[in-house]
Amino acid sequence: MRQLLTENILLATVGALAGLLLAAWGVRMLVGLAPAGLPRLDEVGMNLRVLGFTFGVSVLAGVLFGLAPVLQMSAAPLAEWLRDRDTGSERRQARLWRHALVVVEVALAMVLLVGAGLLVRSFQQLRAVDPGFRPAHVLTLRAAMPQGRYDVPLVHDRQGTSLWREGEAPPSGAGDRVVNWTLVSPGYFETMGIPIRRGRSFVSSDRVESAPVILIDEAVAQAWFPGEDPIGRRVFFGARSGTAREIVGIVGRERHDALERDPHPGVYLPYFQWPNSFEVSFVLRTTTTAAGAAGSARAALRAADGGVPVFDLQTLDQVLSEATAQPRFSALLVGLFAIVALMLAAVGIYGVMSYTVSQRTREIGLRVALGAQPGQVRRLIVGQAMTLAAVGIALGTLGALALGRTLSSLLFEVTPTDGGTFLVVTAVLGTVVLVACYVPAHRATRVDPMVALRAE
Repeated sequence: MRQLLTENILLATVGALAGLLLAAWGVRMLVGLAPAGLPRLDEVGMNLRVLGFTFGVSVLAGVLFGLAPVLQMSAAPLAEWLRDRDTGSERRQARLWRHALVVVEVALAMVLLVGAGLLVRSFQQLRAVDPGFRPAHVLTLRAAMPQGRYDVPLVHDRQGTSLWREGEAPPSGAGDRVVNWTLVSPGYFETMGIPIRRGRSFVSSDRVESAPVILIDEAVAQAWFPGEDPIGRRVFFGARSGTAREIVGIVGRERHDALERDPHPGVYLPYFQWPNSFEVSFVLRTTTTAAGAAGSARAALRAADGGVPVFDLQTLDQVLSEATAQPRFSALLVGLFAIVALMLAAVGIYGVMSYTVSQRTREIGLRVALGAQPGQVRRLIVGQAMTLAAVGIALGTLGALALGRTLSSLLFEVTPTDGGTFLVVTAVLGTVVLVACYVPAHRATRVDPMVALRAE
């Protein structure tokens, strides 16, 4: 008992120390990859109590798994073990434990792989969303200005206010007929690549002294003017509207606030007709890379007014990347755990199958001596392992369905029961199990029958 415990505790301790080194590196890596807005990110680090607990669990696992076979051996008479070894037979209980180990390893790997697959699919769906504008070769920056303001997409929440048609009574409730509104300058839609569906864009003559105008997106056109042509119609805009504004154009829908949510109905006002704000955001479409144009943009602003502070300078591609940072990090985190689970399952199944085959050396030798072909022996061993894997996959599927309901709030346009994800994970896990059990099965067919018969 002391010998077996010493061996297992030594292995567990070495493994735990290696795990601590990996943890120190892994925590730094994950913190570096985490999105900037993650709460209390600066507090994430190596915790001595957690490390002590984890190290203790690792050593305890070595003690328990080292003690279990000793207690199992001591429970049976010595003569029975000698007789078992002489015949090469396996006790049914030990065989069931090994089978259960394979099933549990496969089931846990299935649950984690499906969870990771659902998050990855959700992230792919989010990346495929059309934001309503063309982010390539666009630079964004903000500056404190004495007048004018318009927000950059996916950076700041737009203002919300009521909108109603001329000739209609104003909405009675604060939340009725609400639209988001943005102040923009001439050329904004062309720079952002937002299509003008009908009518015109803003021009430099749309100023305070000219007739008030407004652009609406397709959602407003459908909701406020169903079956009608809004161009030329007049609407009132919020409590500060004063006079009605003429609709001069309809633009495509812009996902201004978040990619995972349908854009709220929105309208656009010419910022030359609303000159009473203190901050302006610029979007610049470049002929070179957007990042390479940053220096030129700063120089142009300094040339216009050296006292204007410039901040939040980034490309629109970076803005989009930040908008998907949280789901990307969630998919990465669960994916890493799933890969670890898959590796553990592969190593565990290989180890269990190798031990099982070694215990059946005499049986395999007898089968080969009696005329069994190598392919038959391989199919026998692989078939038994794949049967256990099938049971594990079935149990893991049930666990994955429960996990999917928990993850549903993190998914975007992917159902927790996504058939494609389950099929891919089943195929991947089945392939890993097949490889893990085929290697010892193939090795078993190369055993010399005479050597196998003398092995016991």
